[in-house]
Amino acid sequence: PNPNPNPNPNPNPNQVAGISDDTTQKQLADLFCQFGEIGSISLLPGRGAAEVHLTSISSAISAKDALHGTPWLTEPSP
Repeated sequence: PNPNPNPNPNPNPNQVAGISDDTTQKQLADLFCQFGEIGSISLLPGRGAAEVHLTSISSAISAKDALHGTPWLTEPSP
């Protein structure tokens, strides 16, 4: 038996915050695909956030290092 069971089969999430509720899964996929294979994308409507699960830890780390702190999908204030 696995001593550390994880119900999430894709344990390498990148949490994305500060995005518009209009952001689509395709926009996130287009941005994150450069770092590796995407397992899943979960939008969190109303929270301005999402989780992007990459299939390898090294891909997740590369994405975090490259994108952390960048306002790449936020809409400018009117």
